[in-house]
Amino acid sequence: MRYALYLFSFSIFLSACRPEPTEVSNINVDEAFEPYVNSFIQEGAKRGYDIDFSDTGLSIVFGNIVNASASCTEIAGHDSGSHQILVNKDAWHTLNDSLRERLIFHELGHCELNRVHRNDKFEDGSWKSIMRGDPLSEADEKLPIPYFGFRKDYYINELFEESVSLPDWADLKFEYDEIPASSKTPLIEAQGLPNIQDTIDFEIEDYELEIVLRTVSGEDITWVAWGTTEQHYFFWMQDTDFHFAANAAFQGPFHFVQHPDLDFRESQKITIRQVGPFCKIFLNETFFFIVDRLPADLFFIQSSMDNDIVIEEYRLSRID
Repeated sequence: MRYALYLFSFSIFLSACRPEPTEVSNINVDEAFEPYVNSFIQEGAKRGYDIDFSDTGLSIVFGNIVNASASCTEIAGHDSGSHQILVNKDAWHTLNDSLRERLIFHELGHCELNRVHRNDKFEDGSWKSIMRGDPLSEADEKLPIPYFGFRKDYYINELFEESVSLPDWADLKFEYDEIPASSKTPLIEAQGLPNIQDTIDFEIEDYELEIVLRTVSGEDITWVAWGTTEQHYFFWMQDTDFHFAANAAFQGPFHFVQHPDLDFRESQKITIRQVGPFCKIFLNETFFFIVDRLPADLFFIQSSMDNDIVIEEYRLSRID
């Protein structure tokens, strides 16, 4: 449904600005979910939607759900369905703030916006909508939605208007050899390391971090992280899986790839290149994904420390 602009927050709606009880359906939202319902109302208002749930009511509470993070049902009412959302408490406590918001937005997308699941992807393999959902393959279950950074506005726009134009970043592609070797100044180089534990005490705007590595067994999760204490990225490998994510301040995870030929018990080359507005990741010299650039003060580069990784080559270069 299309709405006129509505400027009141959900918290205000629940208290001082609540209409007379005879005019409002039942509202029962656990306080854990109120910030995300407020955010949904505010994002809708930015896009011309007046959402106050006075016609449907709204219930979001913790409940017993098997094999799901949340579910939305419509219970028939006098004028329209009543929005009933149950959230798995155990799953909720494993989510960071961004993933919690995305979960509530997804369920309200079902209830309030009449959205169904949408499982198509961009050319880089990432999802086109936060409404992705069952049925999914085992690999697709592992593929996260990069609800983060420069992508986030698109995902919210698409939630409220499924016909929204594709974003500019949807077709971005980068070549491994786009930066000539003459433009790279090596700062740190090493070979044959059991792990990386480097702290960098200088600022570096544009750089390339290139690592050739392999895991010892391939069975345990092995990781490499880089950035600052507050904002850093990391990737982790296990068997044929390669995941890319970020710490809580960056609200990952972002991307995932699985391929039978991608065996981290054998040497794999990972390139992280920060230049311009992006941080670009290449896997074996093939473009993998882009994310927002990190701050200029590159603070640390670390890897697993339990002798489950071998750093065959490691080079940090400044890009001039």
